[in-house]
Amino acid sequence: MPVSISMTSVGVWERSKTDSEKAQKGNKAQDIAICLARELGGLRCEEVGNFFGALSAAAVTSRYNHVATEMMHDRKLNRE
Repeated sequence: MPVSISMTSVGVWERSKTDSEKAQKGNKAQDIAICLARELGGLRCEEVGNFFGALSAAAVTSRYNHVATEMMHDRKLNRE
């Protein structure tokens, strides 16, 4: 299913979520994407949260820290 990315009238990027992504906890691919968006995109946590479906800045920070901790302990994840 294609993903739609658009800019709102206030200049914030938004992405439509597929039904399978909505309200999923523990989505490792999304958590890694959040981590990459924050590191490589130079975005603030609030901006990343808006892009990934109205996540709070605290939720983005929590997911980022969780992935960073996993990467320190899991060599396979670090390679991916």
